[in-house]
Amino acid sequence: MNIVRSADTGRLNRVQLAALAIAVTLFVQVLVAVAATGTAEAVDPPQNGRIAFTGRSSGPAGADIWTMAPDGSDPKNLTDSADRLEFDPAWSPDGTRIAFGFEPAGGGTSGLGVMDADGAGFLQLSSGRGEANPAWSPDSQWIVFEGTGGALFRVRADGVGGVAQLTFGATATPDWSPDGLRIAVSHDVGPTQVIQSLDVFGGDAIE
Repeated sequence: MNIVRSADTGRLNRVQLAALAIAVTLFVQVLVAVAATGTAEAVDPPQNGRIAFTGRSSGPAGADIWTMAPDGSDPKNLTDSADRLEFDPAWSPDGTRIAFGFEPAGGGTSGLGVMDADGAGFLQLSSGRGEANPAWSPDSQWIVFEGTGGALFRVRADGVGGVAQLTFGATATPDWSPDGLRIAVSHDVGPTQVIQSLDVFGGDAIE
């Protein structure tokens, strides 16, 4: 029995080492892609399996929205804009669109935009509110984003109906509930940071 256990243990160790080698190889490939594009703010892949991130631009803006395969291969610059700084990419849950914040390379009016997964079909949804950190509703129909001073705003992903302001205080990191009716946000109350639940379509925040 002792010999069998020893053999089994050795077999498991070899399997584990092989799995570790594969994981290290994939990690190195991702690091190569990071080094090549100057990546930051990578976000997890949606249904289509690609990762979106902010990477180096070919123009003076210094930052574009890129995507790549989970193993770091096939990096693609989706925006490649010489006159804008783009950041905070967020995949729609259905994997068909990306929301992101942007501002002119030399400073100026900020904005929130969406585009198709291949970079086509750009649509501006908001401007002049310090747009950042967009978060999609579970049905991919709505976007909540942070604005100047930590205020939160809501807008339809197709731009219909305009922008609605949800909060006027300093809140951050909005995250939708699975039913798409509420968002959780962090909020400073004096020296303490609390998590609040907010009705996205009306009603009071519940701490």
